[in-house]
Order: sequence, then structure tokens, then C-alpha cells
Amino acid sequence: MSGFSVFFNFLKDKIEFNEQYQIFSGLIRRHEPALSRIELYTKWLDAYLPCAGIQVNPGSPFGELRGVYQLVEQLDGYYVRQDELKHLLHQCRVLTATQQEQLVEAIVGFLRLIEQTELNPERLVEEQRLEDWWTLFPEGQAWRVLEWLRSLGLEVPYSRDGFRAWSRVVHGRTPEPSEHPREWVQHCRKEGAEAWGDAIRADRAAAMFAGVWNRAEALGPCMDIPDCENCFLQDRCCWMQNDQSEPLGAADLFRKERWKQLEDIDLMVNILDLNAEEQEALKKFGESETLKSLGRNKLIELQKNVDASSDLPAKLSLLKEVCQRYAEERLQPGAQFRSSRDIFQHFRERLREVSQEQFLVVLLDNKHRVLEEVNITQGLLNKSLVHPREVFARAVEARAAALVCVHNHPSGDPEPSPEDRRITERLVESGKLIGIQVLDHVVIGRDDYFSFADRGLL
Repeated sequence: MSGFSVFFNFLKDKIEFNEQYQIFSGLIRRHEPALSRIELYTKWLDAYLPCAGIQVNPGSPFGELRGVYQLVEQLDGYYVRQDELKHLLHQCRVLTATQQEQLVEAIVGFLRLIEQTELNPERLVEEQRLEDWWTLFPEGQAWRVLEWLRSLGLEVPYSRDGFRAWSRVVHGRTPEPSEHPREWVQHCRKEGAEAWGDAIRADRAAAMFAGVWNRAEALGPCMDIPDCENCFLQDRCCWMQNDQSEPLGAADLFRKERWKQLEDIDLMVNILDLNAEEQEALKKFGESETLKSLGRNKLIELQKNVDASSDLPAKLSLLKEVCQRYAEERLQPGAQFRSSRDIFQHFRERLREVSQEQFLVVLLDNKHRVLEEVNITQGLLNKSLVHPREVFARAVEARAAALVCVHNHPSGDPEPSPEDRRITERLVESGKLIGIQVLDHVVIGRDDYFSFADRGLL
């Protein structure tokens, strides 16, 4: 038994899965295709035009493109003069010159395909004809072509989810979005048909295993994020056994929760669900320092490298905020202040990368429990002017018994300046007069801090 056929055979041999498949496959209505030349041409245009970037008014699809839809009635499929076709399309004013050229080639190919198959349902989806269909659509639309053919009632495998599950079991990896379905169709028609009787049943069984019918209570374990622990193929699955035929990509490392093997950029791409343009802009922006150095100027620079409608800068700002909140060991109201390190852990992520000095105070009750924190002042570059009046005003209103002063050094060096020392002395003296004790003054640097209390300077 080949490795390719193992997947289909094990699904077939699993009695519970097979019984469940029979129940749900019986609910699927099957209709025989009965397409005329004109009907198939119309349905093909309905599918092709949007893929080619040609806008079709859903309320009146024939509108400005009426002439294009009626061409099939005027052309001989056995012999199509391209100059005649170009002339007819030139009369359609909504098409650009490039679109006209593309459409001429596509229509000629379509008419040739129809005449070769004589609209026979089996011949329309045989191997060579599938290649022709794929050629008639823009690049990158191969899976959509299969879905469209299946919607016409033609017998062709089309389950992208089934292909994903098969690839994991056989190759140990999830297919890339750009991978062509050619291989999947071939294996369904060969190994799948041998196990299940025909390619469509094999395709449908793989889709069920991939969780396509989960909402209908036909549970399949191999979803996008697979439920490997409850999978009956785990002993035979290369994905589960970590037996990959090639290195795993970032998407699979993400699905297998191998976070430490992912680069920062890959984590952000998955979390923020970025498109190709946004991913490229983020890579140019830089990896390890992306969030740490994120500021207004960086956001403006980033916005210039993506589409105007992109919300990438806003997403990065939100991600940075979440990371900072998670990294902080916050002192919630009611929590008891025990040491200068509590203050450092509480403020370090918020203040370590700030480009201006900020001066804050943490107000405490008589048991040194946190009442609230107050932002006193924010300076320019490296200087913040502090007056005892602003520091103690809110402390008096809140009936605080003590407070801790906190400020940052944008340079990253927490060593206090002479001005820091003078301000601290003034605040301690003012606190004694008012009756509110200054327990500490903590200077936050990039990776360390300085505590006046710990150094015996209060």
C-alpha cells in the first residue's frame, strides 16, 4: 500500500467514520448537469469576469456587457476569427484595451474547449480539459475553478480542506495557499477511487475528516488548527509523528504551537492577519525592534509603505499596548506596596521606551495599599519640571497616607541627576510638613532602576 493511498484506506476502514460518512453524504443532493452551449458560456463569464478584475453589476449583469454575453450566439466554435472577435469586443466601452485582449484569448479557448468535449460532462473534467479550464482563468484561481465546475454538477474533486488533511497525514505539512490542486485531483481519482469507489466520494470523505461538516455534527479532527489528540489517524500521521518530508513553514509552526521556533515577524503576521503587502512592509520596517521603537514617526513612515486603507499601524499600536500590559506586573488598587521592585515591575514596560521624561506618583493608604496613580507632568526630551504643589494636590484629596514618586530617564540610564536629587529632597520635606510620607523615589531606566530608599537617600 503506497503512502498516498494509506490516507484514503484508513478513512474507509474506520467503521465509525464510514458510518457517519454514509449518513451525511446521503443528505447531499446530487444533480446531473444539463448545460447548453449558451448556458455554460454565460455561467463561465459570470465566474471569469470578476476573477479578471472586470466589474459585473449583480443587479443587471448584462448591462454594459450585454454584447460580451451575446457573442456566443454569433461565433462558430470550430473556427473563430480573432480579428472579428476583437472588433466585437471593441464596441464594449467598459472594457480596457488590456481586458479586451485577455478576453479575446479566453473566449477563443472556451469555444475550442466546448467543441472538443461536445458538452459531455465526463469529458469536460477529464485531465487535459481541467488543464484547459485552469488556463482560461487568471493565475492563482485554480481552486476556485474546481469549485465552479463542481457547482455546475460536474464530477471533479474540489475540497481544499480535504487536500490540507491529506497533505498533513502523508507529507507532514499543511499546503501553502498558492499550491495547485492538480496533485489532489490526481490522487483522488487514483488512490481515492480505489478505496472509496470514485473520486468524488474520496474527496467528500477527506473533507469530512478535515472538519468541513463539523457544524452539522459530523466531527472531523483535521481542521485548520487540528485536534490531533482525538484523531484516530494519529499513529499513522506524519504531521503528528513530526515526520516531515521538508521543513515546516511559519504557518505550520504556528498550528503546532512551536512558538519558540517562530521569528518575531512571523508571530506578528499570524496575530495581526496581515496581507502580502502589509507583511512586506513589516519586514522592511525591521523585526526585533518593531514594537520597541514604535512611535508616531515610525507609524507615519509605515503608513506610506502600505495601502491607504490598511490599518496596520493601528494594529501594531494595539499589539504593543497588549504586550506592555501583559509584561507589566501591575499594582492594582488595593494591592500592597512592598518594595521598590514592585514599582519597577509595574512601570518598566510603560516607561522604558518613552522619549520624554514623565513624573508620576503612586498614592498609598496607611497600610501602604495602592489607592491610585497620578501622572504629574510630562517633560520635553530629558527634562520634566516638578513642583511639590502638583505632587501633593491629589494626594491630599485622596486622603493618602504616603506616596511613591516615579519617573523615567529616556537615556535608559537610571542613575539620578543632581536635579533629581534636589527635587527628591524638596518633596520629602514638603511631605513632612503636610503629613504625607514620601516612601521612595524610583527612577526607571531601560533595563534597571534606581531607588532612593534602597540607597538610604531619604
